[in-house]
Amino acid sequence: MRASRRSGGAAWLCSFTLTVTGCGGHAERALAPPSAPAKPSGRAAGAERVLAPYLAGGWVFGASLAFVDAHGVEFVNVGTLDGKQAPPREDTFYEIGSLTKTFTGLLLAEMVEKRYVTLEQTLRASLPDARLPEDVGNVTLLELATHRSGLPRVPSNLESADVNNPYLGYDADRLYAYLAGAKLTSIPGTLYAYSNLGFGLLGFVLASRLRVPYEAALELLVCSPAGLRETRVTLAPAETPRLAPPYDADLSPAENWTLGVLEGAGALHSTARDLARYEQLLLGTLHSPLDAALREQLLARADGSDGSRASLGWIVRRDGTLSHSGLTGGYASELLVDRARGVAVVLLTNAGLNVGVRDLGNALLELARGREPSVPSLPREVRVRPETLAEYTGSYPLSRERAFTLALAGGHLVVEVPGERPILLYPEAGGGFFAKLLELRVRFERGPSGLVMVSKEDGREIRRPRLGPAAPP
Repeated sequence: MRASRRSGGAAWLCSFTLTVTGCGGHAERALAPPSAPAKPSGRAAGAERVLAPYLAGGWVFGASLAFVDAHGVEFVNVGTLDGKQAPPREDTFYEIGSLTKTFTGLLLAEMVEKRYVTLEQTLRASLPDARLPEDVGNVTLLELATHRSGLPRVPSNLESADVNNPYLGYDADRLYAYLAGAKLTSIPGTLYAYSNLGFGLLGFVLASRLRVPYEAALELLVCSPAGLRETRVTLAPAETPRLAPPYDADLSPAENWTLGVLEGAGALHSTARDLARYEQLLLGTLHSPLDAALREQLLARADGSDGSRASLGWIVRRDGTLSHSGLTGGYASELLVDRARGVAVVLLTNAGLNVGVRDLGNALLELARGREPSVPSLPREVRVRPETLAEYTGSYPLSRERAFTLALAGGHLVVEVPGERPILLYPEAGGGFFAKLLELRVRFERGPSGLVMVSKEDGREIRRPRLGPAAPP
């Protein structure tokens, strides 16, 4: 799942509320060996070249990659898991965030095939004991699965005690309490608006229909028949040593996420080895009892954003490529499947990379297609004297009612908003600053009235005059 942010003031000053994935059970099982790797193709060298600016600029420590085609799977592991010596491997576990949505979409398709549910089934029919406003009750499973439900990105009562684990403690009681007073942002079926809430609710509905937890439903109907033995919500004790340690966008230690009752939006863990098999099933180079459900799932059913189309859990690009990315506080991931050319890519990293991940995925896909990839361009940090940075500290307006503090900590400017994750700003050539936690570039200007922070938000230039200097330490 991509990151979502709580509303209130500027879009860039908010905490993450992402999509995460969950699948599978706890039992240890013997694993079949991974698919035979393809003959050396130069992809390893190309992948290292593409990843070089991410490694050199401190965006990631390393990554687990897989290139899939008709010849099999080629695994490429770059860098380390911790900036020291531990290397990533194809059996390293990662949180895969919103990639979970593609599995929830496949679960829906399989349950339609088995006639447990229909795509036209409403929330009112699916949750007969819930108190639902009329328009919310009329939302269908198809509208949930194609982000056209009208539900917001996250529920308004998502209030975790831990800003670094935003879904922590969100249970069925809180979900039902939210739904009783839920207000849609658009008429169902009319507008595409990405919703973690919608997919979390879909996973909850499907699991409720089977009267088992989401993880058990996914294991029973998707992971087990597909031979996906390393895709699950909860890792077994013997598997936890293979879980990559999480780091945030600034490569500081992060927390693992728990999704509560919204597991279908992004609670899963998986490995490059298992996701490569998943992509082989999507390409049709491997077959399973889910072939019919996969055909049902991948049909483009509605308009998405930026000219894309929406299938059940996948984004279908204009050229037909299936795509989805995932992001949690300490992990980022990308799946790209070009069925027309018979190639696919898996990208997994244990950093909360929210900037440049799509560019990285696209470059790797070009490499899989046999083309020379464009190396992504990333901003690079330059050194600035601490006394110069200190001149910019102070209080700035966030909205009419709220302000944020720009402080100096650890040699960096830090945006601090009460109850939110701090945002580090890195100086770049030309006098500006950039963030790694989110897409943000700022600069400072001096005018007759004093210092002004200038930023670009949603294509608009926003000017924020400093309200006052920083308080003395």
